[in-house]
Amino acid sequence: MVDKQVNMGTTLDLLWLAKFGSAAARRDPDRKLIPPMALARQEKLAPHLGERPDLDIANPAAETPSAVRALEKHQMVTRTLHEAGGLVVGGTDCGGLSYPPPGFALLREIELLAEAIGSMAAIKAVTATAARYLRQQDNLGTLAPGRYADMLVVDGDPIRDVRDLRRLKTVYRGGVAYDPQALLNKVPQRHLEQAA
Repeated sequence: MVDKQVNMGTTLDLLWLAKFGSAAARRDPDRKLIPPMALARQEKLAPHLGERPDLDIANPAAETPSAVRALEKHQMVTRTLHEAGGLVVGGTDCGGLSYPPPGFALLREIELLAEAIGSMAAIKAVTATAARYLRQQDNLGTLAPGRYADMLVVDGDPIRDVRDLRRLKTVYRGGVAYDPQALLNKVPQRHLEQAA
């Protein structure tokens, strides 16, 4: 694959979801930010996708063995490709059934990638490498003069522990600073109550 310059998009977060089943994953706290219309669509599709109401996202013993193996195998393939010099591009299929919204799904993807290839490589897979894959490396993916100034300031060291990316202090979009809690507070309260 490396010789042929094959790029690999990961979507490990989908396999993470499969470990638990969609009924259990619908209790994921990140889901509170999914728009009500998307939640309604997800609920309508759920009966057709092999529900497993016996599974509980908080109970690791409830994981389905085949889904656990699938995630582990995909992480191993990702690691092997990365170590061979292949291009690993992190991404998600956010917005699907039982899924957190964009941003939150990517955080989970980075965490799963970090288990396979390490924190720094996982962060690069969703920033610089993704920009390169999209042929946008001159505009985004790294911090440099003249590029889009979208970035996160976190309380912690995501290279040491990639989960620190969830500890947002400031969000920069287009060079403008935003308070992450103020952004979350703009989500309509009815939306949060419906999802609770």
